[in-house]
Amino acid sequence: MKKWTILFACLSLLITASGFRAAQKILKAQQTPGAYKVMEVVTLWKLLSYDYQPNRDTDGTWLMEGFRSKYAMAKKYVSPDILAATYGTPVFLEGPHKEDMDFNSTTSFGHYNPAFISKVTADVKTVLANPFFRGLIKETYPNFEGMAKTYKNAYLYINEKPKRLKGIRKSYLRQLRQKSGTTEGSMQETFRAYADSQDEESDWYEAVTAPSFWVRRSIDGTDKQIYELLNLIITEMEKD
Repeated sequence: MKKWTILFACLSLLITASGFRAAQKILKAQQTPGAYKVMEVVTLWKLLSYDYQPNRDTDGTWLMEGFRSKYAMAKKYVSPDILAATYGTPVFLEGPHKEDMDFNSTTSFGHYNPAFISKVTADVKTVLANPFFRGLIKETYPNFEGMAKTYKNAYLYINEKPKRLKGIRKSYLRQLRQKSGTTEGSMQETFRAYADSQDEESDWYEAVTAPSFWVRRSIDGTDKQIYELLNLIITEMEKD
């Protein structure tokens, strides 16, 4: 049974790939190599996620939920060094992430490059304007919908009270400057009550980690950029 499932998945991929090649001319005309990268991952997602099991040692997580497992599935295509080569600009301006993502640093975090986010946003708009690609993204989006909305809600929450955000940010930066750095899950404890208050449609792990993501983005200055990109995708996927 498993063999037939794999065969069917490969056949579906071949059919999709033929359509993908037919639509490539549009992207070539617009000279957007990043758009190829976006659609490469979208097109391959079923195979990348098929039969995946998280590995704590290699993936930094034992959960299927959250960013880390999704990155682990696709990192052969979207590691920082690959994306930097694709976009011609580094993904991060500073921090522990080099060729691969480093989730173990306790004294630094990745500062996203605003220029990289701008290029990704432009490419997402390009592929969404293509009916064929838009259809493929819509098919894949359910795999990310819950997480996308959880992160959107966390952004709105974290920005409700600027003074609270300022205090959390100050405490986090102070921990980073310590010789021992942060402890595992230290900032998550700050948002445990928030995660507990979310409805059953939200995954608890994603709800407790999403606010921390936005705290870091408020420090590196890309919070509004990334939120606008996230909101763009959610809004476009909810159309029709």
